[in-house]
Amino acid sequence: MNLRLGCFIIVCLILSSSAWSSQGKGGFGEWKDTPGWEIVNNPSGTYSLRADSPGDSSAWKTDFSLGEKWTYEVDAAVMANRGAPGNGSAIALALGTKDGVKLLANIEHGDNGMSLISVQYFDNNQWHNVLQPNWITGGDSFYHVKLERKDGSKTLHITVSGNKGLSYSGETSEIGADFLSKANVPGLRSCGALVDFTNLRIESDGRVVQTGIRLK
Repeated sequence: MNLRLGCFIIVCLILSSSAWSSQGKGGFGEWKDTPGWEIVNNPSGTYSLRADSPGDSSAWKTDFSLGEKWTYEVDAAVMANRGAPGNGSAIALALGTKDGVKLLANIEHGDNGMSLISVQYFDNNQWHNVLQPNWITGGDSFYHVKLERKDGSKTLHITVSGNKGLSYSGETSEIGADFLSKANVPGLRSCGALVDFTNLRIESDGRVVQTGIRLK
């Protein structure tokens, strides 16, 4: 099976050199976005942040910066593959700076009953793997993804669970405390998927910053 690793690597290299002003002209609510994103009002009265794009796109919460200790988590429901036939789709929790994306906690949603989990960061004009790609049983359509940084840590911890038995927990190799302190803008990423992000929660330096997707 051919997953969308090419989309992930090549397009994100382009995004890494783009400023928020070019990524998010307009935006909506408290998010800056690339084309293909919208906020959906659910029947329950809650909001979803929906991505619908055949390519790579992202949305960024630019009104807030993460501190030295934080938890960032979200639910992601993959509803359709918008990419080429035979290719998988991808979602990610992202970290960035004003210059663009710097780190991706990436979940490749396969059509073979498996999911691929990896973490990469962008430095010195190239991507570095800090959590080698892991094929995990469970081609789930619903994911809960949590990314955590302990106080001043040089590493990140990722936890992923799904609706068809997927369960994963892992620690990255060393990224660097200075790098993580600067890559402090939280974002979301989609590649070749129709996906709804809900139940977003951010806690930073002991304070709950956001629960849910909301409009200002």
